[in-house]
Amino acid sequence: MAIYEKILVPIDLGEYSEDLIERALEVADSPASVHLAFVHQRMDSVYVGAGVIGSALAEVGGMEDRLQQDLRQRLAGWAEPYGIPPENAHFLNGKPSEQIQDFAMDNDVDLIVIATHSRKGLQRLLGSTAHSVLQGAPCDVLSVRAD
Repeated sequence: MAIYEKILVPIDLGEYSEDLIERALEVADSPASVHLAFVHQRMDSVYVGAGVIGSALAEVGGMEDRLQQDLRQRLAGWAEPYGIPPENAHFLNGKPSEQIQDFAMDNDVDLIVIATHSRKGLQRLLGSTAHSVLQGAPCDVLSVRAD
């Protein structure tokens, strides 16, 4: 039996996603114990204060729907080649660090495998999302260098 039975891998659907998934699979009992998560911050939540109203808001909503559909397909495309079940590919909406922490807590995650990027100060070591997740995670966190 593996030490970690449920592993969460937050991915950005970019070039480092492969490294994260492969690292999680190295410590996983099986691909079925790995859960991918993509966190999307909706455009309408970002631009609400910018004075968007009326038909412009409806247009943003339509673009948002198309964008989410595309992102969901891309997320599923990352799970399938690794044998990760489709139900383990989670599309979340909101602030990334909060959604990752909440998902881990609500789903009894044992390990979060997250990318780290070069930034400034302490964030230079971890990255802002990774740093926030590390500070509030209810479980172990494995940071994988993405540089």
